[in-house]
Amino acid sequence: MQSALLLIIFIFLYIGLLYPTLAIVGYDIYSKPHKTLSTIIRWRKREHDIWQTTTLYNILQIVAPLIPLSESSEKKMNEDLARADIPFNAKEYYAKAILSSIGGILVALIGSSMNSTLIVVGGILLCIYLFFKNYDQLGDTLKNKYAIIEDEIPQFIRSIESGLHTDRDIIRVLERYNRIASPAMRSELEVLLADMQTSNVQRALMRFDNRMNSAEISRLVAALIEIDRGTDATMTLQYLAQDMTTLHRSLIQKELDKRPGQMRRAILPSGVILVVMMFYIMIMAVVTSASSLF
Repeated sequence: MQSALLLIIFIFLYIGLLYPTLAIVGYDIYSKPHKTLSTIIRWRKREHDIWQTTTLYNILQIVAPLIPLSESSEKKMNEDLARADIPFNAKEYYAKAILSSIGGILVALIGSSMNSTLIVVGGILLCIYLFFKNYDQLGDTLKNKYAIIEDEIPQFIRSIESGLHTDRDIIRVLERYNRIASPAMRSELEVLLADMQTSNVQRALMRFDNRMNSAEISRLVAALIEIDRGTDATMTLQYLAQDMTTLHRSLIQKELDKRPGQMRRAILPSGVILVVMMFYIMIMAVVTSASSLF
């Protein structure tokens, strides 16, 4: 009995000290961290998406043509899936989400045959969860990818501005940065470089601007287009690089400003656990005193 109580107290102390310690080192325990692109790739390799197995993929091929999608929606979805490196086309992606939810329906049917309301409700909830888990994969992947890119934009722009001081060839400057870019930024730069080498440089830059949908990237693209036309955009790039230095500092300050809030939120579980432990000690003291009277 005493060993079990000591174990419970140890667990409470561990949890109570873990949260403040994580907050002190800067880990926000209450926010969902962005997955890096490498993490997403590892996750996809680990699961290897069972729908890519021959049998299940053949089922997808049968169901996918039945999914109603307009031509424009299908085209946009296919482009997004390609950017997220998800190996399905639009109709296959929707079919995968629908077929995945069938597991929950089967659980609900089993519960219905057993006259178990709890299992039926659980099956319905599982069905909804499995559908949205697969349906949201694209949005989550792109959101995480562009969150990483957004953090890298100041460094990217300053590196391009610095590289253009010694080399006015835009493609060579982008290729040099591509070697040190994060996996998320590299995937976009590879598309840009391939586009620039196979078509018009200015059009490739404008398509890159549309994909990135960033005010800072728009300013950089405008300056690069001017350089490609032979116009001196040195001052424009210098002002842009200075703005990126300021933006980089503000991002760091924003991250630092989160620390006090993280610490306050992390202390709350510790306080609750301490109160529980105090009540436990008081109750045990009362029980011991009462047992000594009889």
